Amino acid sequence: MHFAWGLVPNAKVAQVSQLVGAIAQMNPVQQYVSENMVVPLLRHMMKDWILTYIPVDELIEVRDKAKHVPGLILGSAEVLEGEIKVFTEKDFCLDAIMASGSLDEVNGITVIKEGPNKGIYCDGAWGTNPPIAPMMEYGVDQVWFVEVFPQKREQIPANPGERKDRKDELWQNSLVQHELEDIERVNNWLKVDPNLKKPRINNDDGRYRHIVVKKMPMTLDLPAGSALVNARGFLQKMMDYGYEHAPILMAQ
Repeated sequence: MHFAWGLVPNAKVAQVSQLVGAIAQMNPVQQYVSENMVVPLLRHMMKDWILTYIPVDELIEVRDKAKHVPGLILGSAEVLEGEIKVFTEKDFCLDAIMASGSLDEVNGITVIKEGPNKGIYCDGAWGTNPPIAPMMEYGVDQVWFVEVFPQKREQIPANPGERKDRKDELWQNSLVQHELEDIERVNNWLKVDPNLKKPRINNDDGRYRHIVVKKMPMTLDLPAGSALVNARGFLQKMMDYGYEHAPILMAQ
């Protein structure tokens, strides 16, 4: 609710604002204002938002002193190298968090100037959103997958806004599905081959284990532009939906 200002009260307003913004970007003055005023302001707000809820410096101090810490996986994309970057708990810092949420047209890109993670990064959605397959390295038994972008739609997209949203949904879901398939592939390798009488993969070191994937689907037929709505009532509706449908996840 931190940014629930209601500036975008509904999906229609979101669609109009996107259209107006796209047209405005054709004006060099608007581009200058966006790049030199709007984006830096939103970037500052994002930093403030992160530090309000995540005590980054304290957690780094705890991590460096503790023998064992929880695993962490954040996805990002290196702009120039064209590679997927997965930050782990060893990389945890403000820059890593910023890199995983850098929407270039909104809050700019993240430049890490030195160290092993040196690079220029944008949001993980451009390559891995979120990174799921690396969880196999953490020895997890279950993955709980809460669907944000609906896999299925009842109607054919009828206008530019709906088509853009549907493309984004298909793209995001394809990234997730690809990683879930990696987990399923390893699960199949761990099954006993009826002919060999042993698993299809040598797992004597116990590196891999069977992972149960639990899914809670998104069944709401939300209109195009809903992802940008920041009305308090709408956000509460989405949270209520999560609470009501959580038993689907728990029952699997």
